[in-house]
Amino acid sequence: MKNVLLLIAVLFSFNAAGQGNGWEWQNPLPQGNMLYDLHIFDQQNVITVGGVGTILKTSNGGNDWNSIKRPTSNYLFSIDFTDALTGWAVGDSGTLLNTTNAGNDWTIQNSGTKRQLRNIQFINSQIGWIVGDSGIILKTSNGGTNWVRQSSTTTVYLYSISIADAQNAWAVGSFGTILKTSNAGNSWHSQNSGISMSLSSVYFINAQTGWAVGASDTLLKTTNGGTSWTYHPTGIGSYAHNSSLYFENAQTGWLAKLSGEIFKTSNGGETWMPQNSRVASLIAIKSFNAQTAWAVGEGGLILKTTNGGNNWTAQTKGNYNTLYDIHFFDALKGLSIGVGGTILKTSNGGIIWESKISGTTNSLNSVYFIDALKGWAVGDVGTILKTTNKGET
Repeated sequence: MKNVLLLIAVLFSFNAAGQGNGWEWQNPLPQGNMLYDLHIFDQQNVITVGGVGTILKTSNGGNDWNSIKRPTSNYLFSIDFTDALTGWAVGDSGTLLNTTNAGNDWTIQNSGTKRQLRNIQFINSQIGWIVGDSGIILKTSNGGTNWVRQSSTTTVYLYSISIADAQNAWAVGSFGTILKTSNAGNSWHSQNSGISMSLSSVYFINAQTGWAVGASDTLLKTTNGGTSWTYHPTGIGSYAHNSSLYFENAQTGWLAKLSGEIFKTSNGGETWMPQNSRVASLIAIKSFNAQTAWAVGEGGLILKTTNGGNNWTAQTKGNYNTLYDIHFFDALKGLSIGVGGTILKTSNGGIIWESKISGTTNSLNSVYFIDALKGWAVGDVGTILKTTNKGET
């Protein structure tokens, strides 16, 4: 049953990405593909990219998110803009997209590779880098017209790049890899991270001070351009993968985890305070200023804070747990079950799904009704639930 439903979910995601052909998202809204990165133009205008070529944009601070017509169904992992109009996105199979009208339209460019491209960053309107799988590093010096491959001296996956200035940049990746260039990428050399865990994000605020984060709550800091790195775990919360790091200035920064946790520092990363955010896995976090920030992740989740992270509000609607089975009584009334004892019920054909209390946190794998009222759900650890009122209780 799980395999069948997984196939249905994949097909649903693919069709939804096609924008048409009879399928529409019902949960979560506005869509459910994973979101991997975002760019904040200002407090009203934000754009985000994700799975199956997803591109969403808001012009009212995130109250509404509009789907942008996508030129590819490949996953998009990173996005960056050099000004209010010109930007790029990168992803699967060497995908490289360019926009010249603030992300309203995108065209495909030739990256010269079929490798997975993980991160793109520009330092100005002319100079930018892309990193990705098999140690690939690409650079443009003419505003993205041409991209030239640089020798990274490694074949590991590179997940993130941070550029301090036109000469100095760092890339991080698998097995604790940290690479640095101090000559505009003409040569890259390894730095000793002191760890073997994957590093997923790196951020430098100048040529001396930077941070790198990754698996098992890994957080590294350097104050000498990466000559040495010091281990600075958050020390609180879960030891889940630290997925994204963003600093507003030398003192204020945010850290997002795959566990859905968000931490903030106000003293340059010496201490980190947890924030109330836990909904689903978070992949990327960025801020516009010390008060306003967004985070994106699993199931199309978009979170926003306007008070420095004291509160985070979901700008998407729905349940983000994996769902394993579904039963409809008629064209309007139905229910679905899944991870963590999730039970969702609709009475209007799926326009709105309401969460019901199952009384268990065990995953529910299958549901069956013998009539309009009586049914059973079964799940992990021998869980069996029964309802006699159409799933209300």
